[in-house]
Amino acid sequence: NAVAISPKDSKVYCNVLANGRSYIARFDATNNLEYIAAAPQSFAAGAFDKDGTFYVSSTTSKMASYTNVHSLAGKNTPPSSGLPTYASYVTLPAYPGSDINVIKQGTGKRAKTWLVGIDS
Repeated sequence: NAVAISPKDSKVYCNVLANGRSYIARFDATNNLEYIAAAPQSFAAGAFDKDGTFYVSSTTSKMASYTNVHSLAGKNTPPSSGLPTYASYVTLPAYPGSDINVIKQGTGKRAKTWLVGIDS
């Protein structure tokens, strides 16, 4: 789940479960899967901003963001430890929906980022 394509490297990033743990992983056009970060839980929706930050949200109103995922070293098998964790983790006041989209507006100190929940 939480699948999105990075604007930095055109690879697919997603949330996967392996060995009872949740991870952020990526794969490329040759189906090379790499585990790149530990996730605190399973996430249902994901989106990138234009700067390459990967945002994910859950059905339990949790959201996390991972910066510079394109530069993280990957492992071909799910490790038991040693992966970075989430950069920012928040609880939302409501379920964000089954998908999310990132909107950025402005520059410098006036720049704002919104995550818009989409539900059917």
